[in-house]
Amino acid sequence: MLLLDESGTRLHVAAAPGLPATYNKMLEGASIGPRAGSCGTAAYYGQPVHVEDILTDPLWVDYRDLAKLSGMRGCWSTPIFSADQRVLGTFALYHKQPGLPDRVALELIERATHVASLVIERRLLDEEQRALAARIEAVREEERTGIARELHDELGQALTALKLDVAWIARNTHENGSMHARLDEMAQLVDTTLQSVRRISSELRPVILDELGLGATIQWQADEFGARTNIELNVENALPEQPIDRTVSTAAFRIFQEALTNIARHAEATRVDVRLRASEGNLIMEVADDGVGLPELVRRGSPQSLGLVGMRERARRLGGDCIVMRRQPRGTLVVLSVPLGAAPEMAAHPVH
Repeated sequence: MLLLDESGTRLHVAAAPGLPATYNKMLEGASIGPRAGSCGTAAYYGQPVHVEDILTDPLWVDYRDLAKLSGMRGCWSTPIFSADQRVLGTFALYHKQPGLPDRVALELIERATHVASLVIERRLLDEEQRALAARIEAVREEERTGIARELHDELGQALTALKLDVAWIARNTHENGSMHARLDEMAQLVDTTLQSVRRISSELRPVILDELGLGATIQWQADEFGARTNIELNVENALPEQPIDRTVSTAAFRIFQEALTNIARHAEATRVDVRLRASEGNLIMEVADDGVGLPELVRRGSPQSLGLVGMRERARRLGGDCIVMRRQPRGTLVVLSVPLGAAPEMAAHPVH
């Protein structure tokens, strides 16, 4: 089975367990055309191409020597169509003897291409949904960054200026009593509001994630979480000094936040150990708690299960994985592994 790429001009091997590896290697990326073997021609015209003898058929001029070395003589190829009649790829049967398909073979090919069409379209739909989710997440992260920057810079500066003005009025007001008391209340309110702005800005997207990197941001979030929950957090940062890709650091930080949220809501933990390191080109983050442990069965659709799905999906879009497992004798372990140079899943699979 060969799949057509995004350009609609080349075929890629999807499955060919019965063909020699050298033959599959030569087929990979083959161009379609009016004289491109059975599969390339079938994809080009969108019609079945049944070649009785590869060694004599003109469609196989460019591939004849390869087929001969592989012992192939007959090849019957049929296009795989989508529901809207786009060519997705081809399904072919090879034979070591010349011949044409009989009724049984034609029925087999028809069933195989129908099933292949369903599978490919389902996979394409899944990939489109994942790409859309990745795009939505990227846009959301950009919006968070923009809002956080405006809150931190513009509103923060305005509140700081207001605080200075209140202090100036207090210094230049000779009246005692109620006026100074009211000014003190205003200054305290400005301080409280300024702290809230900084907290909201950091929760949207910590400034230090872009300025100081992932390790410092994980430590900052751990300190904030520990102060808020009275849970002891220990962070061991063994990451290299060089900057980490922004997409990777953002995903790792969001997964860390989700892990902490689950710990606060469900774990009943007293201690959390976090370890950051690089191994064989991958970012490894481990988050281990001493709580009650992950339930054996997390109900599908529950907030906890959706959180775990979101963590795994973030990692998968970067070509990595996020594993959540029970620890012995108690607790939960989250292990994130993603390539340090990963990019978001925007480039589609070679299927169109």
